[in-house]
Amino acid sequence: MPPSRSGRVTSPLQFGIKFVPHGGTTIDPASTRVLYLKEPIVDLTPRVKKYMTASGIDMPVAEAPSGQHVMVIELTDSRGHVGLSTVTLTVGP
Repeated sequence: MPPSRSGRVTSPLQFGIKFVPHGGTTIDPASTRVLYLKEPIVDLTPRVKKYMTASGIDMPVAEAPSGQHVMVIELTDSRGHVGLSTVTLTVGP
């Protein structure tokens, strides 16, 4: 996964993240977490779990209010390495 990615979108939107494992490893989707960084932090994992695979997240329709939304995606590969990536979405009206 790249360290961060940002962009302006409108809601509803397609939410897609591609996982890129290295060195012959695979990503364990059961260990993947998606956290929405607001106060308090919101664990979005249960909402996106059914859209997760070892290759990424492919959620065809997601809704978000206008504003800036920062999420952290945490995953673990088959060798136990943990990776974190920050995703910032700016949603317009």
